[in-house]
Amino acid sequence: MLCLDSGMYPQRSASRRMWLAAGLLAAAHQSEELVWSMDKWLDQQGTTTLPWLDRHIRRAPLAAKSLKPRAITVIVQGIGLLTVATLASRSERWSRVLTSALTLGFAGAFTGHLIVAWRTKSLAPGTITSIFPGLPGAALAFCYINQDSICSK
Repeated sequence: MLCLDSGMYPQRSASRRMWLAAGLLAAAHQSEELVWSMDKWLDQQGTTTLPWLDRHIRRAPLAAKSLKPRAITVIVQGIGLLTVATLASRSERWSRVLTSALTLGFAGAFTGHLIVAWRTKSLAPGTITSIFPGLPGAALAFCYINQDSICSK
């Protein structure tokens, strides 16, 4: 279980806070992906102006028109995140590495959503949570996760 109580293992508490920061960032963004279908948006928009991205969206379960595949994808992602967090929270080092990678990955996804919105001059799914908490949240989470290393110097 992912608990923030430090108890007898203070290093686990720090690890769990890292996972909480990264997890909240992921949950905020994935909730928008769950609610707003990227495939339906693409039907209305016509194109992202990038043919390879149009093809990717049409095949991605997280972008599906139907809520069911989007919900299943988000649930599986959540279970995966909780499983990895539970296992990795025993090590502050691995928690830092994995949550940093997750946070940077979401920063890349946020950037991608913003580029698509800019290229299409439209409010694409994922744009709102790419702005807030989005990129600022990713930067803050990354600095929080790495506060004892790169962001404090």
